[in-house]
Amino acid sequence: MGESGSGVPVLAGEVFESILAGESEHSRNGLERLPDDDRQQVLCTLCVVCGEVETNCPERGRQIAGVLATECKYFVDGKRTCKPLE
Repeated sequence: MGESGSGVPVLAGEVFESILAGESEHSRNGLERLPDDDRQQVLCTLCVVCGEVETNCPERGRQIAGVLATECKYFVDGKRTCKPLE
């Protein structure tokens, strides 16, 4: 759990939900405030669901892929380069 600029805790689940909801500015700020392990867990979970989201809502899927492209070192050229979560 990290802290927001106002000292309020930032929860990984809240950041994940905000990215899924398309709140990119809020979510990127939240990602920056999460501890490294929590941050990577959020990014890995987004990576797992990105394809399904894009199938059902192409615009939102592209937004999630954009977050992954800029925030995740394992998401390269629109593809994950790591082993998926099991």
